[in-house]
Amino acid sequence: MKLLSRLLSCALLAAASSEQLKNVLFIAVDDLRPELNHLGHQYMHTPNIDKLASEGMSFQRAYVQYSYCGPSRNSFMTGRRPDATKAWSFMNHFRQVGPNWTTMPQYFKEKGYYTVGTGKLFHPGLPPSFDAQYSWEEFTFSSGCKGTTNGFPVLQPNVTNVKCPAATTYCPGTGPSGGPTPPDWCAVNTTELEHPLEDTVSVESAKDYLRKAKDSGKNFFVAVGLHKPHLPWVYPLEFNNTYPDVSGIHLPAHPNVPEGMPLCAWHEGHFNNTWLHDTSEYLTKTYRRAYYSAVSFTDYNIGEVLREVDRLELTNTTLVVVMGDHGWQLGEMNLWKKMTNFELGVRVPLIVRAPWLPKSVNKKTTAFAEAVDLYQTMVDLSGLPPSTENLQGDSLGPIIRDGIVSGTGIKNYTFSQFAKNFTYSDELHKQEAWNECGSCTHHDIDLMGFSVRSDNWRYTEWVVWNKSSLLPIWDQIHAKELYNHTSDFAASMDFSTPTVNLVNESTLQKVVSDLSVVLKGHFVSDQTMGN
Repeated sequence: MKLLSRLLSCALLAAASSEQLKNVLFIAVDDLRPELNHLGHQYMHTPNIDKLASEGMSFQRAYVQYSYCGPSRNSFMTGRRPDATKAWSFMNHFRQVGPNWTTMPQYFKEKGYYTVGTGKLFHPGLPPSFDAQYSWEEFTFSSGCKGTTNGFPVLQPNVTNVKCPAATTYCPGTGPSGGPTPPDWCAVNTTELEHPLEDTVSVESAKDYLRKAKDSGKNFFVAVGLHKPHLPWVYPLEFNNTYPDVSGIHLPAHPNVPEGMPLCAWHEGHFNNTWLHDTSEYLTKTYRRAYYSAVSFTDYNIGEVLREVDRLELTNTTLVVVMGDHGWQLGEMNLWKKMTNFELGVRVPLIVRAPWLPKSVNKKTTAFAEAVDLYQTMVDLSGLPPSTENLQGDSLGPIIRDGIVSGTGIKNYTFSQFAKNFTYSDELHKQEAWNECGSCTHHDIDLMGFSVRSDNWRYTEWVVWNKSSLLPIWDQIHAKELYNHTSDFAASMDFSTPTVNLVNESTLQKVVSDLSVVLKGHFVSDQTMGN
């Protein structure tokens, strides 16, 4: 009877007309932390994101599984965690371990959706050709399709469904550089550029794809990857007066590392700072202002895409999801960029708009969400049957349908991780795990930081890595961290910044031991699932 019921259910789903299914617009934003007006940061100018949030549900506690572009995107685009994709750096991609896996866009494509993408969705080269031969009917990338990423071609010569229009990626007169020394940020007069800014190209491509989607008469999955506020912070001149002069930009309340923090949790950011010397107050304010300006440019671009959805009268039948690919530190804890397991490194904005679900409208929720949940969530809310592959995320559909705003929702914990490698520090006069492992092979990893977020706590174990088995040696823990995040709902970056590592507090040892069990149980299971 169970088999008959399951077959009948599948048949009914297959018989559903395309009019009953929903379209999907997915917007992924690089380096966007949840410092947005609608979340309580009233100094931020993000009217389009705020409007979208008022029309949908905003998750105040959404987390990525890895705070690096390549590994994070390999995870949420496949619905599998990093220990399944084996993508812990920019040296590997998921197709090496899962050649037959069905990605998120590929699933919609195989279900008959018009499936297209533009901008940074997969990290270039990871996998090669933006996975276009499997995941997309057509793909547009405006940041350059030549070259390789650690040996993986950005675009293979036999892949013909990728367009690579010219765009401006760097400040005029400069090229790629290693850190935000001027002019790694600039306000440009776009009328004087030879080519449009890269995100402008992506937005125009997205609008064109939306028009083609409507003309096709098919349901669609359109994905847009916006690069800003990723470095370099290049934005149009008209956004340069969005925020006060440098003197009016606030400094982080906690510029020093947490008391008792293990050194392996930190990294060198190259923002005119070192372990012994913080970034100057003037430069900190300058960088923050440039980041905020780039965020407001991205907000404008999101608005441009959403206005096209409205113009085409597709709003009521289109699921919209906007998410950052990881967080960012802006001088807190003498840290810059992502590449940590701290709350600021792994927490991201996540907004879901489903106009046909009235209980989700204008809601902020404290329910936990993970980036790895997106695949299952989009499939669920679109009306398609769930994937039969061994995906590791959960659908957030029940939270969105029922408008759940409090508690942790469908899960009690979220999980993230980060790999590190020892390197010599001239300041410390010794080896320390400050290499963020962007170019680490699997066998170069020295430590893996495994982190669990509960309702009130973030607990992290830095575990020695077995370079042969490529597994953690759980009885060799290099360091531990415990930070209090009670009532931390992303309303203040300063409040989210930990100040004291509480792992050795005698009154908190049960918290430590309980979370250690949860952490190990999850990641041991992780390493055998998702294949």
